[in-house]
Amino acid sequence: MSDRLAAIEKKRAEKAAKAAEARDEQKATDLEQITAYQDSNPRVVTALLETPHFEGLPVVVAVRCPSKIELKRYRDTVRNSPEGKPVQNLEAAEALAGLTVVYPEDETFEKMNELLPGLKGQAGMLSAKLAIAAQTAEGKG
Repeated sequence: MSDRLAAIEKKRAEKAAKAAEARDEQKATDLEQITAYQDSNPRVVTALLETPHFEGLPVVVAVRCPSKIELKRYRDTVRNSPEGKPVQNLEAAEALAGLTVVYPEDETFEKMNELLPGLKGQAGMLSAKLAIAAQTAEGKG
């Protein structure tokens, strides 16, 4: 390996190590906040979604299980979506996320969604899956 290549590889490895350390610190902060929420809401079932690290923003999103009414509204929207209209399904998932994201706070979550445009839809789908899993566990799904 040439000296030039070795220097580049070393610099990249140092940068990656710093980024991993920053991400780990942010994740620890996020998990502390989420744990505090879970401790104060022990009957609320939550699920976590990890994201790439952007400086100053969380790397973990927490969603709660939607209520029966929230899930019904989501299902009705998806069920009534004309075939070939995935945009309506995405909008339904995003609306569900707007109701069920418990961490981070709304303003921060919106900033995250600007950098990760599909995040809100993913969070909504995770919340819906959480509800379906809960119903299945209860024998209702």
